Amino acid sequence: CSSDLLGLISYPLYAIHHPLLLLAQHWMPAVGLGMWAVSLLYLVACVFLAWLVARFFDAPLRRLLAGRTTARATSQPS
Repeated sequence: CSSDLLGLISYPLYAIHHPLLLLAQHWMPAVGLGMWAVSLLYLVACVFLAWLVARFFDAPLRRLLAGRTTARATSQPS
């Protein structure tokens, strides 16, 4: 579902958008593309990179941390 994808990439998108915006502003005059083309490329790059970060960094890290907290909770005496 698209809302699930948006929820998955929301923080990576927040973290990635500003550095990419600075790169886009820097490269826009050198590339010679118009503002609309650069804006579209920026949007696509932000969403794609946010998805990559969520898929290959956030998800494995969350699984690792969830395993640690589960193991710690089960090893505590009652």
